[in-house]
Amino acid sequence: MLRRRIRKLLPAGLVSGLVAVGFLAPANPIASIFASYGYAYPITSGLKSAPDATSFSPNEDVFVRGTDDAVWRLRYTNGTFQGWRQYQGIITAEPGSISSTATRTEVFVRGTDNALWKAQINSDTLFNWIKIGGVLFRAPSADLRVSGAQAFDVWVIGTDNGLWKASFDSSGNFTGWTSYGGIVTSDPGAIAVTATESDVLVRGTDNGLWIAKLSGTTFSWTSLGGVLTDSPDGVSCNAGHFDMFVIGTDHGVWWRSWNGVSFSGWTALGGNWNSAATAVCHPGSTNIDLFARGTDNQLWYVATVPAT
Repeated sequence: MLRRRIRKLLPAGLVSGLVAVGFLAPANPIASIFASYGYAYPITSGLKSAPDATSFSPNEDVFVRGTDDAVWRLRYTNGTFQGWRQYQGIITAEPGSISSTATRTEVFVRGTDNALWKAQINSDTLFNWIKIGGVLFRAPSADLRVSGAQAFDVWVIGTDNGLWKASFDSSGNFTGWTSYGGIVTSDPGAIAVTATESDVLVRGTDNGLWIAKLSGTTFSWTSLGGVLTDSPDGVSCNAGHFDMFVIGTDHGVWWRSWNGVSFSGWTALGGNWNSAATAVCHPGSTNIDLFARGTDNQLWYVATVPAT
């Protein structure tokens, strides 16, 4: 089958001057943050990527790429982590995921052909992988539109280093690619903020945090500064509000939020992490759970913080 290629090259949207807001605070000792609220969830031979997480009450699922290049899942339900489960396939980047019901989760990966692939996990069983196409330069990220129709979008970085969106209807059928340009230097982090707004977090060529906002048919870029050493991620646990998490130059997690009116300043959560952090709404609450890969290449629960 011919490889479907993301071709279009658009002018850079993220090449502004270097932002001066740096994460220069000293790193908190990793032992102190672990002693207060960190836990490790060992997986045989470790993680090969940052984690990605999704939730639909009562479940919370964390997906990773193992050192065997397979998709692995750790499930939290009814107050307990259930242990790791391996799923078939060979992937070449961090997986992306969304949950539309308590029994249905969509998983998105970059395959060995660098194309986007999708599989559905239904009642714990993974159905066959379906090739969507394109040529992905980085890992995908997905958001479930909050209109209640269970339609969703998958955001990727193409070979032009630009931001692209693959759209899917409520039945999971692919409906087409859309290009949004820019020059991106990280994996995207997608957030469904309202029924008509999606925000995608990326690192720009200035190593700062940028938001690509799609509100209805209106699209815009906004710079939030900072100096990122890995991909950003975010989550919205209250409609119209969202929280963003990045790794700073101290290798610690930093937190910033939008309350529907204005952005907060940066708050340091500390630690010493070997990957981007992933954020997910804790089942049945508006709190946020954070996970990251530690320096031991295992999955760590970083913290639970209140959503904005």
